Amino acid sequence: MNNVATLSTVDYRTVFRSLAEHIERAYSLKVNAGPVIGSYTGQFDGKEIWVDLDKDPEEAVFILVHLFGHTVQWNLDEKLRLLGLAISGVKEEDLPRIYQYERQASQFGLALLEETGEFGLARWLTDRFGADWKFLAHFYRTGDKILFETEARADEPLLTALPIPGFIPQRWPPRGSF
Repeated sequence: MNNVATLSTVDYRTVFRSLAEHIERAYSLKVNAGPVIGSYTGQFDGKEIWVDLDKDPEEAVFILVHLFGHTVQWNLDEKLRLLGLAISGVKEEDLPRIYQYERQASQFGLALLEETGEFGLARWLTDRFGADWKFLAHFYRTGDKILFETEARADEPLLTALPIPGFIPQRWPPRGSF
């Protein structure tokens, strides 16, 4: 398996459409591509995922696969769902557990990419995850929202796909992201 794609050859709009169709067919989740409420570019609730595809198709693919991973987590583990819903009161000692939660979501997202035949995006997804984690860690420590470029990733070890367990989608309070 090649873990390095020539990113200039990736048509992220096509990848997004393929992923959305697969998610709806294989996992009985609804994917909504269009404007997202508030200042977010993504949102999920356990049964639906919303992604603002118009902003940047590459970013939209990351948001979709990452929020799919969180959707899996939320439908399987109440503790992870509660962790994902907590946006205040995070302490430094909570960060390793949040890091694992975020990384696992991207690992499920990588499995989803591979299910749709996208085997060359592991490094790309790892870099995106690294930039996202750097943003989140900074936010939890300072309260400041500073976006980091994927080149400023946290030098993450390459993600490996986690098999996606069977789950029954259930609706929970929505969570905006990104």
